[in-house]
Amino acid sequence: MHPHERMEFGARDAYEQFDDASTTPIWDFAVGLATLAMVVGGGMAAVWAIGYVSVGRVGIALPLLVTLVVLVTIDLALRHGRRVARRR
Repeated sequence: MHPHERMEFGARDAYEQFDDASTTPIWDFAVGLATLAMVVGGGMAAVWAIGYVSVGRVGIALPLLVTLVVLVTIDLALRHGRRVARRR
C-alpha cells in the first residue's frame, strides 16, 4: 500500500489524519528507554547474580539482584504513569 493513500486531505481538522498517533510521546520515550535498560542491564545483572549464587557468593549477588529489582520497579512505574497520562 502506498503511504499517501491513507491521507485524508478533506479532513475537518488538519491533524485528524494523525489521530492514531500516540498522545504521550515523552512517556513512550521514557518507557522505551527504561525497558531497554531493564532488558539489557537487568538481564545481565540476573545472569551474573545467578552465577554468583551458584558458586556460593551470595554477598556479591545481592547488589546485582537489587539492581534488577530497581530497574523492574522503574519500568513498571513508568508504564503505570503512561497509562494514567493516556486516560486524561
